[in-house]
Amino acid sequence: MAAVSAQIGTTRKADKNSTQADEQTAQTDNQARPLTAQEARTLSEGIKGLVNQSSEGLDEVQNSDGSISIDLQGRFQNVTVAKKNADGTISHSCVDNEDGASSFFGIGTTKTVGKNVKGTSKAKPVKPIETDAKGLEIK
Repeated sequence: MAAVSAQIGTTRKADKNSTQADEQTAQTDNQARPLTAQEARTLSEGIKGLVNQSSEGLDEVQNSDGSISIDLQGRFQNVTVAKKNADGTISHSCVDNEDGASSFFGIGTTKTVGKNVKGTSKAKPVKPIETDAKGLEIK
C-alpha cells in the first residue's frame, strides 16, 4: 500500500540537508497552519500518482486459464486523507481523484497549486468527517 504523508506544524531536524524553509515554517506549539506552496505541490503530486485513473500504458496479459489481468502500476487507488482542524479535531475523508483531495485540503490541483487561479476546479466539495479525541465520528 502506498502512502503520501505531509507532517505539518511540528518541529523536526531531519539531517544536515534540511532546508531553511522547513525550519522557518515549523511551529513549536504544534498548532495547525496552512500548507506552504511547496508542501501543497508535494502533497498534490503524491496523491495524483495514486489516484491516476488513466489506462494509458497499461498492458493486458492473457492468462493460461483464459482470464485477462492488468498490472495497474499503482493507479486507481482510494486514498484516506486527514487533517488537523484549528479547533484540534481531526477531519478525514476517502478520495479517489486529485480534485477531491485538493478540495479536502483547500489547495489547487497540480495544475493550479502555487498559482492564483480562480474557479478552475470542477470538484464537488468534500464534507470532512469530524471525529472526537477518541477517533469516533461526531454526528
